[in-house]
Amino acid sequence: MEKIGNLKIALFSFDVLWERPSENIKIFEIIISDFYKKLSSSEFPDVLIFPEMFSSGFSLRVHSAEGMNGLSYAWCKNIAIEYNTAVVTSILIKENNKLFNRCFFISPDVISGRDLYYDKRHLFRMAGEDENFTAGNKKVIANYRGWNICLSVCYDLRFPVWSRNVNQEYDLLINVANWPSKRENVLDPLLRARAIENQSYVALCNRSGRDPNAEYLGKSLVFDFNGNSIISRYNIDGITVGVSVLNCSELYKYRNEFPVWKDEDSFTIVK
Repeated sequence: MEKIGNLKIALFSFDVLWERPSENIKIFEIIISDFYKKLSSSEFPDVLIFPEMFSSGFSLRVHSAEGMNGLSYAWCKNIAIEYNTAVVTSILIKENNKLFNRCFFISPDVISGRDLYYDKRHLFRMAGEDENFTAGNKKVIANYRGWNICLSVCYDLRFPVWSRNVNQEYDLLINVANWPSKRENVLDPLLRARAIENQSYVALCNRSGRDPNAEYLGKSLVFDFNGNSIISRYNIDGITVGVSVLNCSELYKYRNEFPVWKDEDSFTIVK
């Protein structure tokens, strides 16, 4: 499908206050407002990306969970509409007495109905996420302004089969994360590998600061289809905002000239 233009993304590396959604949202509102004040209308992003569990931190406790009509989802929807941008992040959701680490793609272009969401497939057993949450079993790809965008969450990054870009079904893989500083050394190689093997752009938005369990790098990353870093970073109110412009013409030119994907192995994922 012919792309309608390049895609500009902005990634917010935010120090998430532990289990304090309303406070996090108030801080985020100020940061986003100040960020936009520095831009001309031609520089406005197409997609805003926030870290995993942006409003609560990586909490596994039921009292931190929200329903689908909760504060965090409603706020993200309002931001998408106000700034005419998509919003991607994950929220701790309770639904039918089950907990989900749910990644949303919230589009300003959808007038009615639910936005797309993806439930994290690979639950982080080393923190007990697999004992408390229900895993997803469906890959989710959003079509937005001509781009196909695949959603993933943190630990998913370690599993290349799940992220495989079958028949070039996506152009951008977005991963929202709480990736701790002590495992920083594996982050670059994993992201570059996902970008190169899938001939796709890959973007990871990581939180900063610390919670009761870990310290976080606050280093968001974007790589192109050749594994090149393509992110610029700005300081907004003491936090780092990464900005990248993804070029659709370069992506498709590369895929056409070097069609590795035509020789990929077929497989079936067991649900």
